[in-house]
Amino acid sequence: MTARRTAATAIILTGAVALSACGGSDGKAKADPSTPPPSSSPSGTPPATAPGSGGFAPGEPTPNGGGPASGASTLGPSGFGALKLGMTSVNAKATGEIVLKRAPRGGGCGTFDLKAHPAGANAVGGYVSPRYGVASIVARPGMRTPEGIGLGSTLAQVKRAYPRLLAGVNGSSAPVPGNPKAVYSLLMANDKIRELSLDLKAQDCHN
Repeated sequence: MTARRTAATAIILTGAVALSACGGSDGKAKADPSTPPPSSSPSGTPPATAPGSGGFAPGEPTPNGGGPASGASTLGPSGFGALKLGMTSVNAKATGEIVLKRAPRGGGCGTFDLKAHPAGANAVGGYVSPRYGVASIVARPGMRTPEGIGLGSTLAQVKRAYPRLLAGVNGSSAPVPGNPKAVYSLLMANDKIRELSLDLKAQDCHN
């Protein structure tokens, strides 16, 4: 009788050990607490970008973002784009900025047109002196000085931009900031600029 009880007890103990190895009496394996939970996204996959962020890190400039103006239509202080006061007609043409209308010859000044701002058949974009080179660059609609003055600017705006404006009977002039060899020549009508040019002080092509 004792031998039978001993054998039964051994069987019960063996079954308990087996159940314990399987993780419990319910038959479900328990997770090892030392094993980290699986990642919610595949390895190497970046987190989703927040709506409206554009996919750029904070403080990172975005492509084609707003920036300073290019200055492509700025008249002054030394010229217009690659075209500079004092250039010979050959050098001026080589810039690609102009089309010669009349080459300087026989002591007379030549004329040119600005490719970016054509003046038309009865007007010119500037003058070239045989002696001084590019003598004048005439402003067209859309062109402005670095100080923001252009055709249509008021007399009050001109005076604020150029306090040393010299008013004359047939026109006015103002020193060019940053270029002591040049002046802005202005013709006013009804207190607004009707004509404007960037001229060499020593030019000999027009009054």
